[in-house]
Amino acid sequence: MLTSLMLQSREKSKLFFGEALAAGEPTVDELLARPECGWITRALEKQVMDYAITTVVPDHLNGVRTHKLTLIHKPRPPLRNG
Repeated sequence: MLTSLMLQSREKSKLFFGEALAAGEPTVDELLARPECGWITRALEKQVMDYAITTVVPDHLNGVRTHKLTLIHKPRPPLRNG
């Protein structure tokens, strides 16, 4: 399920970037083919994804969880009758 969500997200991103290009602007593939972008490789993409999965996402989820639990356990004033 997570894989399908990630694929859907990637597909939407690709569509968005494709639509965002003005006429005459280079595509992502054309940009990555430039010599100055030679350091951007699949190995780098894997390293970034690994870092995101092991560090960024868990940290974000912990922050959201803490915030939401604070809201859930926040005392509320009693309801008034009438």
